[in-house]
Amino acid sequence: MTNDQHFGANDDPESKRDFLIKQNRLYVVSPYYADSDGKLIPELPDWGPCHNWDQRPCNLGIDHYRDRKTGPCFPILVLRCSTHKKGFTIYPPGYVPHGRQQLAPVAPDGHLITEKSGAQLFTGTYFDAALDAAVGHFWPCESTTGSLSARYCTQKRHLSRALLLLGIQPGLHQRLREETAHILAMPGQLLHDSAALIQTHPNYQNQGKAICHVLNALEPSTSLFERLADVGAGVCLWPALELWDSQRKIFRLSPYRSIRTRASPR
Repeated sequence: MTNDQHFGANDDPESKRDFLIKQNRLYVVSPYYADSDGKLIPELPDWGPCHNWDQRPCNLGIDHYRDRKTGPCFPILVLRCSTHKKGFTIYPPGYVPHGRQQLAPVAPDGHLITEKSGAQLFTGTYFDAALDAAVGHFWPCESTTGSLSARYCTQKRHLSRALLLLGIQPGLHQRLREETAHILAMPGQLLHDSAALIQTHPNYQNQGKAICHVLNALEPSTSLFERLADVGAGVCLWPALELWDSQRKIFRLSPYRSIRTRASPR
């Protein structure tokens, strides 16, 4: 069962986050660079995020490199901490746990790829489902034998998750929609209006258009991936992002978490 299957759109966001914390789920990202042989390898952290659980020093070792048929088309590293008996994958920037496509158009070293603009900037990412639906292109209902091409049921699932991720799913908890607008640095009214349009005309092409409308409004900055990853953590699609900062020798948490810890309005 995936994280989002545990919860409804209106469930309390704090209870969702507590659920992941209790599971000790980790989402660790570090830049990947090519070595002298051209193999992509990550910046190795000095300790694991599990260090924060009890302040005991981590003892990290390479467990294995995990081959991927989809997602980043190169093996990604799995580390294990013998102190805390915990293993975790080092994801390259742009990818989320178990994700087959990038969440944002960034290179393995974290640089934003800006060959296109607006919603088209997200061509080749998880938002392909919305880009296609917006122009009335729907994926085939059945795939051919041995094909890895996505099907219509996958496109519908990606649309549904993109609506939640961008804060425009009808019936979404209002607090989550406000948080999403703050984190993505866009007017909350834009998200509200997009959700209202989908609720009135809930066909898949309109869902795709609404998603593209939000993508068009996103600022193509170096923080784009972190913003989207943090929004996804806020609605419990994956654990909170922990990004290894090799210069400061720390796991850098999202700078947008303060939005969620502010006092409630009285």
